[in-house]
Amino acid sequence: MAGEIPDLHALARTGTGKGAARQARREGLVPGIVYGGGVDPLPVNVPYNMLFKKLKEGRFLSTLFNLKVEGEDDVRVICRSVQRDVVRDLPTHVDFMRLKQSSKINLFIAVDVVGQEDCPGIRQGGLLVMVRPEVELIVTAGEIPESITIDVEGLEIGDTITISSVTLPDGAKPTIDRDFVIANISAPSGLAGAADEEEEGEEIEGEEADAEESEEEVGDEESPTGPPGIRCGAFGAPRFLLLPLIAQWSARPMDSVRFVPRLHVGAGNGHMRAVLSTEPVRLPT
Repeated sequence: MAGEIPDLHALARTGTGKGAARQARREGLVPGIVYGGGVDPLPVNVPYNMLFKKLKEGRFLSTLFNLKVEGEDDVRVICRSVQRDVVRDLPTHVDFMRLKQSSKINLFIAVDVVGQEDCPGIRQGGLLVMVRPEVELIVTAGEIPESITIDVEGLEIGDTITISSVTLPDGAKPTIDRDFVIANISAPSGLAGAADEEEEGEEIEGEEADAEESEEEVGDEESPTGPPGIRCGAFGAPRFLLLPLIAQWSARPMDSVRFVPRLHVGAGNGHMRAVLSTEPVRLPT
């Protein structure tokens, strides 16, 4: 949380240059520099393990720290750069900038929720989904809010809360220009699943009705001739048997005559039709 400024402990570095930086790294320290604020730059060494842990926590470059250096006054700083080893990707140098009371910085501010007891959507079984548990704001270093508050009182299932409905502290504004969503009241999974199944059922019933109507229109049409005992009509008939029948029937000789199947495909009355017929072909002797 922005209201709880974490401490960052460091040691003053007496030497400067590459030699002193290499010596610090051999001792398990990461060399760094603190600049800005109208004061001379201060070389420091940060314990490697502590710095690596904070880097793994995330958002290191947008977190405000209270830097504590032995023999120096505490100062609020924010990290501006972390140099890393090109092979091992481990920190090798870090830069901090001092902040004045009037400095503008980007920080992630936590979001608090109120009014859940008077939210009809939650009472009906809805779920409060926090799309952004934290919001990045541009704030003044001397007036950093601890959190921002959203009110869900009176919200129904499906309602959303955007940044435009939130009262921000004076001097603070979001880093994103659009009206983004912070939270919403979503339907429970059981209710949402039932609604999806109902819609799918209606679509399936409509498709089945269309298929039956199409079969009624073209189901009685037959080819002039065909394999014994097989009706070869439009696609509504045994369309899944056409290819096996073609392969089986064309390979069956009848003395010196072979019946060669012909598949005729055409369109009519808004439907695509396929008719299977046969033509006798005398084999050479």
